[in-house]
Amino acid sequence: MKIETSLISFQRTTRWQSAALLMLGAFSVFISPDAIAAENNPPRVGEPSTLILGVAQVPEYSGADSTQSAPLIISRFRVADKPVQIAGTQARIGLHEQGKWWAGPQLNIVAPRDDSATDDRVASFEAIDLSVELGGFVGYRRPMGSFEEGLLESAIGISAPASGDWEGTSLTLETEYSWAATFMWRLALGASLTLADDDYANSRYGVSQTDSALSGLSEFVPEGGLQSATVSIRSLVSLSPRWGIFTRFAYTELLNDAADSPIVTEAGSSDQTFAGIGVFWLLSK
Repeated sequence: MKIETSLISFQRTTRWQSAALLMLGAFSVFISPDAIAAENNPPRVGEPSTLILGVAQVPEYSGADSTQSAPLIISRFRVADKPVQIAGTQARIGLHEQGKWWAGPQLNIVAPRDDSATDDRVASFEAIDLSVELGGFVGYRRPMGSFEEGLLESAIGISAPASGDWEGTSLTLETEYSWAATFMWRLALGASLTLADDDYANSRYGVSQTDSALSGLSEFVPEGGLQSATVSIRSLVSLSPRWGIFTRFAYTELLNDAADSPIVTEAGSSDQTFAGIGVFWLLSK
Protein backbone atom coordinates (compact mmCIF):
# COMPACT_ATOMS: atom_id res chain seq x y z
CA MET A 1 0.00 0.00 0.00
CA LYS A 2 1.28 3.30 -1.03
CA ILE A 3 -1.05 6.19 -0.65
CA GLU A 4 -0.31 9.68 -0.57
CA THR A 5 -0.22 10.97 2.97
CA SER A 6 -0.44 14.59 2.05
CA LEU A 7 0.06 16.38 -1.21
CA ILE A 8 3.66 17.50 -1.29
CA SER A 9 4.28 21.08 -2.40
CA PHE A 10 6.38 21.88 -5.45
CA GLN A 11 8.20 25.05 -6.47
CA ARG A 12 9.56 26.23 -9.81
CA THR A 13 13.24 26.07 -8.84
CA THR A 14 16.03 24.21 -10.58
CA ARG A 15 17.12 22.58 -7.36
CA TRP A 16 13.64 21.22 -6.62
CA GLN A 17 13.03 20.02 -10.16
CA SER A 18 16.35 18.15 -10.01
CA ALA A 19 15.37 16.52 -6.74
CA ALA A 20 11.93 15.67 -8.08
CA LEU A 21 13.47 13.89 -11.06
CA LEU A 22 15.04 11.49 -8.60
CA MET A 23 11.95 10.97 -6.50
CA LEU A 24 8.42 12.07 -7.43
CA GLY A 25 5.04 10.68 -8.15
CA ALA A 26 2.11 8.99 -6.61
CA PHE A 27 2.11 6.66 -3.64
CA SER A 28 1.35 3.48 -5.54
CA VAL A 29 2.76 1.02 -8.07
CA PHE A 30 0.71 -1.13 -10.44
CA ILE A 31 1.87 -4.49 -11.71
CA SER A 32 1.21 -5.77 -15.25
CA PRO A 33 -0.32 -9.25 -15.70
CA ASP A 34 3.07 -11.00 -15.63
CA ALA A 35 3.94 -9.21 -12.38
CA ILE A 36 0.66 -9.29 -10.44
CA ALA A 37 2.09 -11.92 -8.09
CA ALA A 38 4.55 -9.30 -6.86
CA GLU A 39 1.71 -7.49 -5.08
CA ASN A 40 0.71 -10.48 -2.98
CA ASN A 41 3.54 -9.94 -0.45
CA PRO A 42 6.09 -7.31 0.47
CA PRO A 43 8.79 -7.24 -2.28
CA ARG A 44 10.90 -10.39 -2.11
CA VAL A 45 13.93 -11.84 -3.86
CA GLY A 46 13.03 -12.78 -7.42
CA GLU A 47 10.11 -10.37 -7.73
CA PRO A 48 10.08 -8.06 -10.76
CA SER A 49 11.59 -4.59 -10.83
CA THR A 50 9.13 -1.96 -12.01
CA LEU A 51 9.26 1.65 -13.17
CA ILE A 52 6.68 4.34 -13.95
CA LEU A 53 7.69 7.55 -15.72
CA GLY A 54 5.28 10.36 -16.52
CA VAL A 55 4.04 13.80 -15.55
CA ALA A 56 1.85 15.05 -12.71
CA GLN A 57 -0.12 18.20 -11.95
CA VAL A 58 0.42 19.11 -8.30
CA PRO A 59 -0.12 22.03 -5.87
CA GLU A 60 2.68 24.59 -5.72
CA TYR A 61 2.83 24.09 -1.94
CA SER A 62 0.53 22.70 0.72
CA GLY A 63 -2.49 25.01 0.89
CA ALA A 64 -2.02 26.59 -2.56
CA ASP A 65 -4.93 26.96 -4.98
CA SER A 66 -2.54 26.96 -7.95
CA THR A 67 -0.87 23.92 -9.48
CA GLN A 68 2.15 23.20 -11.64
CA SER A 69 3.53 20.33 -13.68
CA ALA A 70 6.16 18.03 -12.21
CA PRO A 71 7.86 14.79 -13.29
CA LEU A 72 6.33 11.51 -12.13
CA ILE A 73 8.69 8.71 -11.09
CA ILE A 74 7.65 5.55 -9.23
CA SER A 75 9.83 2.45 -8.91
CA ARG A 76 10.26 -0.82 -7.06
CA PHE A 77 13.52 -2.79 -7.02
CA ARG A 78 15.97 -4.49 -4.65
CA VAL A 79 19.39 -3.45 -3.35
CA ALA A 80 21.51 -6.03 -1.49
CA ASP A 81 18.41 -8.27 -1.31
CA LYS A 82 16.42 -5.52 0.44
CA PRO A 83 13.24 -4.13 -1.13
CA VAL A 84 13.31 -0.47 -2.14
CA GLN A 85 10.29 1.60 -3.14
CA ILE A 86 10.41 5.11 -4.54
CA ALA A 87 6.91 6.54 -4.43
CA GLY A 88 6.56 10.24 -4.90
CA THR A 89 8.99 12.25 -2.84
CA GLN A 90 9.31 9.30 -0.48
CA ALA A 91 11.70 6.34 -0.50
CA ARG A 92 11.31 3.27 1.72
CA ILE A 93 13.76 0.43 2.35
CA GLY A 94 12.48 -2.79 3.92
CA LEU A 95 15.31 -3.83 6.22
CA HIS A 96 13.05 -6.29 8.05
CA GLU A 97 10.58 -8.70 6.44
CA GLN A 98 8.41 -11.16 8.34
CA GLY A 99 5.52 -12.84 6.56
CA LYS A 100 3.13 -10.15 5.35
CA TRP A 101 4.93 -7.48 7.42
CA TRP A 102 7.86 -5.33 6.41
CA ALA A 103 9.52 -2.36 8.07
CA GLY A 104 12.47 -0.05 7.81
CA PRO A 105 13.64 3.55 7.33
CA GLN A 106 12.03 6.10 5.04
CA LEU A 107 13.21 9.35 3.49
CA ASN A 108 11.04 12.26 2.36
CA ILE A 109 11.96 15.30 0.29
CA VAL A 110 9.86 18.39 1.07
CA ALA A 111 9.90 21.14 -1.55
CA PRO A 112 10.76 24.76 -0.76
CA ARG A 113 8.31 27.63 -0.56
CA ASP A 114 9.87 30.85 -1.80
CA ASP A 115 9.38 33.93 -3.97
CA SER A 116 8.44 31.79 -6.99
CA ALA A 117 4.97 31.20 -5.49
CA THR A 118 2.16 32.37 -7.79
CA ASP A 119 0.36 34.20 -4.99
CA ASP A 120 2.25 37.43 -4.35
CA ARG A 121 1.37 37.41 -0.65
CA VAL A 122 2.89 33.97 -0.05
CA ALA A 123 5.81 34.84 -2.35
CA SER A 124 6.66 37.70 0.04
CA PHE A 125 7.08 35.32 3.01
CA GLU A 126 10.53 34.50 4.31
CA ALA A 127 11.79 31.70 2.05
CA ILE A 128 11.78 28.11 3.30
CA ASP A 129 14.42 25.91 1.71
CA LEU A 130 14.04 22.37 0.43
CA SER A 131 14.24 19.90 3.32
CA VAL A 132 15.00 16.23 3.88
CA GLU A 133 13.03 14.24 6.44
CA LEU A 134 14.04 10.89 7.92
CA GLY A 135 11.85 8.38 9.72
CA GLY A 136 10.56 4.86 9.65
CA PHE A 137 7.55 2.79 8.63
CA VAL A 138 5.76 -0.49 9.26
CA GLY A 139 3.69 -1.98 6.45
CA TYR A 140 1.31 -4.93 6.04
CA ARG A 141 0.02 -6.55 2.83
CA ARG A 142 -2.37 -9.46 2.34
CA PRO A 143 -4.68 -10.88 -0.34
CA MET A 144 -8.28 -10.08 0.57
CA GLY A 145 -11.81 -10.13 -0.79
CA SER A 146 -13.64 -11.89 -3.58
CA PHE A 147 -12.27 -9.71 -6.38
CA GLU A 148 -9.65 -11.43 -8.50
CA GLU A 149 -6.15 -10.65 -7.21
CA GLY A 150 -7.60 -8.45 -4.43
CA LEU A 151 -4.93 -6.96 -2.20
CA LEU A 152 -5.19 -4.90 0.99
CA GLU A 153 -2.17 -2.80 1.95
CA SER A 154 -1.72 -0.66 5.06
CA ALA A 155 1.15 1.23 6.64
CA ILE A 156 2.06 3.68 9.36
CA GLY A 157 5.01 6.02 8.94
CA ILE A 158 6.68 8.77 10.95
CA SER A 159 9.01 11.50 9.69
CA ALA A 160 11.06 14.29 11.26
CA PRO A 161 13.36 16.90 9.67
CA ALA A 162 17.00 16.03 9.11
CA SER A 163 18.03 19.10 7.11
CA GLY A 164 16.49 22.23 5.63
CA ASP A 165 14.01 24.78 6.96
CA TRP A 166 10.78 22.81 7.33
CA GLU A 167 10.10 21.79 10.93
CA GLY A 168 8.04 19.31 12.91
CA THR A 169 7.18 15.63 13.08
CA SER A 170 4.32 13.98 11.16
CA LEU A 171 2.58 10.62 11.38
CA THR A 172 0.78 9.06 8.42
CA LEU A 173 -1.84 6.29 8.39
CA GLU A 174 -2.42 4.73 4.99
CA THR A 175 -4.62 2.03 3.51
CA GLU A 176 -5.45 0.89 0.00
CA TYR A 177 -7.34 -1.91 -1.72
CA SER A 178 -6.43 -2.96 -5.27
CA TRP A 179 -7.89 -5.59 -7.57
CA ALA A 180 -7.84 -6.84 -11.16
CA ALA A 181 -10.99 -5.40 -12.77
CA THR A 182 -10.17 -7.37 -15.95
CA PHE A 183 -7.18 -9.41 -17.11
CA MET A 184 -5.53 -6.21 -18.42
CA TRP A 185 -6.93 -3.54 -16.09
CA ARG A 186 -6.05 -3.08 -12.43
CA LEU A 187 -7.73 -0.57 -10.08
CA ALA A 188 -7.07 0.65 -6.54
CA LEU A 189 -8.89 2.84 -4.03
CA GLY A 190 -6.97 4.41 -1.16
CA ALA A 191 -7.26 6.72 1.83
CA SER A 192 -4.85 8.30 4.29
CA LEU A 193 -4.64 10.62 7.28
CA THR A 194 -1.79 12.91 8.30
CA LEU A 195 -1.27 13.95 11.93
CA ALA A 196 1.45 16.31 13.09
CA ASP A 197 2.85 18.28 16.01
CA ASP A 198 2.68 22.05 16.59
CA ASP A 199 6.03 22.73 14.90
CA TYR A 200 4.90 20.96 11.72
CA ALA A 201 1.62 22.90 11.60
CA ASN A 202 3.28 26.25 12.29
CA SER A 203 6.04 25.65 9.76
CA ARG A 204 3.57 25.01 6.91
CA TYR A 205 0.48 27.01 7.85
CA GLY A 206 1.65 29.62 10.35
CA VAL A 207 1.92 33.33 9.53
CA SER A 208 4.61 35.00 11.61
CA GLN A 209 4.64 38.67 12.56
CA THR A 210 7.29 39.27 9.88
CA ASP A 211 5.36 37.37 7.20
CA SER A 212 2.18 39.21 8.18
CA ALA A 213 3.89 42.58 7.77
CA LEU A 214 5.33 41.56 4.40
CA SER A 215 2.17 39.99 2.98
CA GLY A 216 -0.79 41.67 4.63
CA LEU A 217 -2.14 38.31 5.80
CA SER A 218 -3.26 37.98 9.42
CA GLU A 219 -0.85 36.54 11.97
CA PHE A 220 -1.66 32.93 12.74
CA VAL A 221 -0.15 30.31 15.05
CA PRO A 222 -1.74 26.91 14.32
CA GLU A 223 -1.69 23.90 16.60
CA GLY A 224 -0.89 20.33 15.64
CA GLY A 225 -3.30 17.45 15.34
CA LEU A 226 -5.11 16.02 12.34
CA GLN A 227 -3.79 17.97 9.34
CA SER A 228 -5.35 16.36 6.26
CA ALA A 229 -7.33 13.47 4.79
CA THR A 230 -6.76 12.05 1.31
CA VAL A 231 -8.72 9.74 -1.00
CA SER A 232 -7.28 8.39 -4.24
CA ILE A 233 -7.91 6.16 -7.23
CA ARG A 234 -5.28 4.68 -9.50
CA SER A 235 -5.40 2.55 -12.61
CA LEU A 236 -3.07 0.50 -14.79
CA VAL A 237 -4.06 -0.68 -18.25
CA SER A 238 -1.61 -3.33 -19.46
CA LEU A 239 -0.95 -3.06 -23.18
CA SER A 240 1.57 -5.90 -23.22
CA PRO A 241 3.14 -8.30 -20.67
CA ARG A 242 5.85 -5.70 -20.03
CA TRP A 243 4.30 -2.23 -20.27
CA GLY A 244 1.09 -0.28 -19.77
CA ILE A 245 -0.50 3.11 -19.04
CA PHE A 246 -0.68 4.36 -15.45
CA THR A 247 -3.01 7.06 -14.09
CA ARG A 248 -3.64 8.35 -10.58
CA PHE A 249 -5.98 10.96 -9.14
CA ALA A 250 -6.07 12.10 -5.51
CA TYR A 251 -8.01 14.64 -3.50
CA THR A 252 -6.78 15.99 -0.16
CA GLU A 253 -8.81 18.11 2.25
CA LEU A 254 -6.84 20.19 4.74
CA LEU A 255 -8.42 20.03 8.21
CA ASN A 256 -8.59 21.90 11.52
CA ASP A 257 -5.96 24.62 11.97
CA ALA A 258 -4.36 23.76 8.63
CA ALA A 259 -7.63 24.65 6.90
CA ASP A 260 -8.08 27.80 9.02
CA SER A 261 -4.72 29.31 8.12
CA PRO A 262 -4.81 32.61 6.17
CA ILE A 263 -2.40 30.91 3.76
CA VAL A 264 -5.35 28.67 2.91
CA THR A 265 -8.45 30.78 3.56
CA GLU A 266 -7.18 34.08 2.10
CA ALA A 267 -4.43 33.09 -0.34
CA GLY A 268 -5.12 29.45 -1.18
CA SER A 269 -7.56 26.57 -0.78
CA SER A 270 -8.19 23.66 1.55
CA ASP A 271 -8.96 21.53 -1.54
CA GLN A 272 -5.75 19.98 -2.85
CA THR A 273 -5.66 17.81 -5.98
CA PHE A 274 -3.14 15.53 -7.69
CA ALA A 275 -3.40 14.12 -11.22
CA GLY A 276 -0.72 12.01 -12.85
CA ILE A 277 -0.24 9.89 -15.96
CA GLY A 278 2.72 7.78 -17.00
CA VAL A 279 4.07 4.70 -18.74
CA PHE A 280 4.62 1.52 -16.70
CA TRP A 281 7.51 -0.84 -17.46
CA LEU A 282 8.22 -4.29 -16.08
CA LEU A 283 12.03 -4.08 -16.02
CA SER A 284 12.74 -7.67 -14.97
CA LYS A 285 10.82 -10.86 -14.19
